[in-house]
Amino acid sequence: MVNQMLPWVLPSVAEPSAASVEARIREAMGVAALLDDSEQRYLIQLRAAWPIMSKDKWDDPEPVRNRRERPDIRSISRMDEVLDWLWWIEDHRARKIVMARCAGASWRVIVDKSGFGRTWCIASFHKGLHTVCCALRERGHKM
Repeated sequence: MVNQMLPWVLPSVAEPSAASVEARIREAMGVAALLDDSEQRYLIQLRAAWPIMSKDKWDDPEPVRNRRERPDIRSISRMDEVLDWLWWIEDHRARKIVMARCAGASWRVIVDKSGFGRTWCIASFHKGLHTVCCALRERGHKM
Protein backbone atom coordinates (compact mmCIF):
# COMPACT_ATOMS: atom_id res chain seq x y z
CA MET A 1 0.00 0.00 0.00
CA VAL A 2 2.81 2.42 0.88
CA ASN A 3 4.68 1.61 -2.35
CA GLN A 4 1.57 2.46 -4.39
CA MET A 5 1.33 5.88 -2.78
CA LEU A 6 4.96 6.80 -3.33
CA PRO A 7 6.35 7.09 -6.87
CA TRP A 8 9.70 5.79 -5.64
CA VAL A 9 10.90 3.13 -3.27
CA LEU A 10 13.80 3.80 -0.98
CA PRO A 11 16.65 1.34 -1.61
CA SER A 12 16.94 0.47 2.10
CA VAL A 13 13.38 -0.85 2.32
CA ALA A 14 12.88 -2.31 -1.16
CA GLU A 15 12.23 -5.97 -1.89
CA PRO A 16 15.33 -7.79 -3.16
CA SER A 17 15.55 -7.84 -6.93
CA ALA A 18 18.05 -9.51 -9.24
CA ALA A 19 19.64 -6.13 -9.97
CA SER A 20 20.06 -5.24 -6.30
CA VAL A 21 21.47 -8.70 -5.50
CA GLU A 22 23.91 -8.41 -8.40
CA ALA A 23 24.98 -4.96 -7.18
CA ARG A 24 25.64 -6.30 -3.66
CA ILE A 25 27.67 -9.22 -5.04
CA ARG A 26 29.66 -6.82 -7.24
CA GLU A 27 30.33 -4.67 -4.18
CA ALA A 28 31.50 -7.74 -2.23
CA MET A 29 33.83 -8.82 -5.04
CA GLY A 30 35.26 -5.29 -5.13
CA VAL A 31 35.91 -5.40 -1.39
CA ALA A 32 37.52 -8.83 -1.73
CA ALA A 33 39.83 -7.44 -4.43
CA LEU A 34 40.97 -4.67 -2.06
CA LEU A 35 41.97 -7.05 0.73
CA ASP A 36 45.53 -8.24 1.17
CA ASP A 37 46.35 -11.43 -0.70
CA SER A 38 46.40 -13.57 2.45
CA GLU A 39 43.06 -12.19 3.70
CA GLN A 40 41.54 -12.48 0.25
CA ARG A 41 42.61 -16.12 -0.14
CA TYR A 42 41.31 -17.01 3.31
CA LEU A 43 37.90 -15.33 2.96
CA ILE A 44 37.23 -16.39 -0.61
CA GLN A 45 38.23 -20.02 -0.06
CA LEU A 46 36.53 -20.31 3.31
CA ARG A 47 33.26 -18.59 2.47
CA ALA A 48 32.68 -19.29 -1.20
CA ALA A 49 34.78 -22.34 -2.09
CA TRP A 50 36.25 -20.42 -5.01
CA PRO A 51 39.82 -21.29 -6.01
CA ILE A 52 42.38 -18.52 -6.27
CA MET A 53 42.19 -17.14 -9.78
CA SER A 54 45.35 -16.39 -11.68
CA LYS A 55 45.47 -12.76 -12.72
CA ASP A 56 46.00 -12.13 -16.40
CA LYS A 57 47.27 -8.71 -17.37
CA TRP A 58 44.10 -8.33 -19.43
CA ASP A 59 41.74 -9.05 -16.52
CA ASP A 60 42.88 -6.17 -14.32
CA PRO A 61 45.37 -3.61 -15.64
CA GLU A 62 46.12 -2.35 -12.10
CA PRO A 63 47.50 -5.02 -9.74
CA VAL A 64 45.75 -5.35 -6.38
CA ARG A 65 48.99 -4.77 -4.48
CA ASN A 66 49.28 -1.20 -5.84
CA ARG A 67 45.91 -0.10 -4.49
CA ARG A 68 46.26 1.98 -1.35
CA GLU A 69 42.72 2.09 0.02
CA ARG A 70 41.71 -0.50 2.56
CA PRO A 71 38.05 -1.49 3.02
CA ASP A 72 36.50 -0.54 6.33
CA ILE A 73 34.99 -3.01 8.78
CA ARG A 74 31.41 -2.32 7.63
CA SER A 75 32.34 -3.15 4.00
CA ILE A 76 34.00 -6.40 5.08
CA SER A 77 30.93 -7.34 7.15
CA ARG A 78 28.67 -6.68 4.14
CA MET A 79 31.01 -8.83 2.03
CA ASP A 80 30.77 -11.67 4.57
CA GLU A 81 26.98 -11.47 4.44
CA VAL A 82 26.96 -11.63 0.64
CA LEU A 83 29.41 -14.55 0.54
CA ASP A 84 27.02 -16.44 2.82
CA TRP A 85 24.22 -15.74 0.34
CA LEU A 86 26.20 -17.45 -2.41
CA TRP A 87 25.92 -20.78 -0.60
CA TRP A 88 22.20 -20.76 -1.45
CA ILE A 89 23.20 -21.43 -5.07
CA GLU A 90 23.41 -25.22 -4.91
CA ASP A 91 25.16 -25.78 -8.25
CA HIS A 92 28.83 -24.97 -7.60
CA ARG A 93 29.39 -24.21 -11.29
CA ALA A 94 26.61 -21.61 -11.27
CA ARG A 95 28.03 -20.16 -8.04
CA LYS A 96 31.43 -19.73 -9.69
CA ILE A 97 29.85 -18.12 -12.75
CA VAL A 98 27.91 -15.65 -10.61
CA MET A 99 31.05 -14.75 -8.68
CA ALA A 100 33.19 -14.41 -11.80
CA ARG A 101 30.65 -12.24 -13.62
CA CYS A 102 30.13 -10.00 -10.60
CA ALA A 103 33.90 -9.73 -10.18
CA GLY A 104 33.99 -8.17 -13.65
CA ALA A 105 34.92 -11.07 -15.90
CA SER A 106 33.57 -10.89 -19.43
CA TRP A 107 31.33 -13.60 -20.79
CA ARG A 108 34.11 -14.64 -23.18
CA VAL A 109 36.52 -15.26 -20.29
CA ILE A 110 33.85 -17.10 -18.28
CA VAL A 111 32.94 -19.32 -21.24
CA ASP A 112 36.60 -20.09 -21.97
CA LYS A 113 37.47 -20.93 -18.36
CA SER A 114 34.30 -22.87 -17.53
CA GLY A 115 34.13 -24.90 -20.73
CA PHE A 116 30.37 -24.41 -21.04
CA GLY A 117 28.46 -22.60 -23.75
CA ARG A 118 27.62 -18.92 -23.53
CA THR A 119 23.87 -19.59 -23.32
CA TRP A 120 24.31 -22.04 -20.44
CA CYS A 121 26.59 -19.62 -18.58
CA ILE A 122 24.16 -16.71 -18.95
CA ALA A 123 21.21 -18.89 -17.91
CA SER A 124 23.16 -20.17 -14.87
CA PHE A 125 24.07 -16.61 -13.91
CA HIS A 126 20.45 -15.45 -13.99
CA LYS A 127 19.21 -18.61 -12.25
CA GLY A 128 21.79 -18.11 -9.49
CA LEU A 129 20.75 -14.49 -8.96
CA HIS A 130 17.10 -15.57 -8.92
CA THR A 131 17.86 -18.26 -6.34
CA VAL A 132 19.53 -15.76 -4.01
CA CYS A 133 16.76 -13.23 -4.58
CA CYS A 134 14.03 -15.76 -3.72
CA ALA A 135 15.92 -16.93 -0.62
CA LEU A 136 16.23 -13.34 0.59
CA ARG A 137 12.51 -12.73 0.04
CA GLU A 138 11.64 -15.90 1.97
CA ARG A 139 13.70 -14.68 4.89
CA GLY A 140 12.10 -11.22 4.75
CA HIS A 141 15.39 -9.47 3.95
CA LYS A 142 15.14 -5.87 2.74
CA MET A 143 17.76 -4.34 0.48
